[in-house]
Amino acid sequence: MNRGKAIRNKLDSKPNSYPIKIYFPTISRDIIQQTVFDNNGRKGNTSPLLKYLVNENMKTILYGSTGIFDVVDNNLYQVLPIDRPVKELTITTKDDKGSGVGGGGGGGNKSMKINSAVLNVLVDSSYTKRYTTPSFQISYDYHIEKLKINTYKLTPNSNTRFVIELKNNKIHDFYIQTIVSEINIVEINTFLKKDIISFLTLLNLYR
Repeated sequence: MNRGKAIRNKLDSKPNSYPIKIYFPTISRDIIQQTVFDNNGRKGNTSPLLKYLVNENMKTILYGSTGIFDVVDNNLYQVLPIDRPVKELTITTKDDKGSGVGGGGGGGNKSMKINSAVLNVLVDSSYTKRYTTPSFQISYDYHIEKLKINTYKLTPNSNTRFVIELKNNKIHDFYIQTIVSEINIVEINTFLKKDIISFLTLLNLYR
């Protein structure tokens, strides 16, 4: 079945560029929730990330027996997940301590701080393709998921973003998102490493 030519999601705007997500397996969603939001998912005035918020939008996804669909401008577009192996990387951060961004709130999260010598992360280069032609037929058996997506940047022109996804006012997912020129990434460059450390420092999760 041909529903139109598939395209990469909007992050992949450059030729031979690939979006990746970087996850932190030792940091829980509850810790981020306590640091950035209140219990109702609202941004607290004391949130250390508040001034770095560059975008806040809602995303609606429809899951059915015939596929997954994005809802864009009241139209349905089928999306195709492209799964790739998740890689475990260890970043040596000892020499980069003090990356120029001061720490923020976090209260009693000291026990969750990451040792400055090493930082274990998971790098996921999976992505989704979205068809350009709207879909007009969906299965009767489906459910809808609505997510609020908050995007943060240290500088307006940075390619590195800290993304928080909220579902029902609770953190559903969080990660660093960026673009790389090589899909088989085996190391994280100095600039990206400093951005990662800076975000963790803002959240009072790096020492």
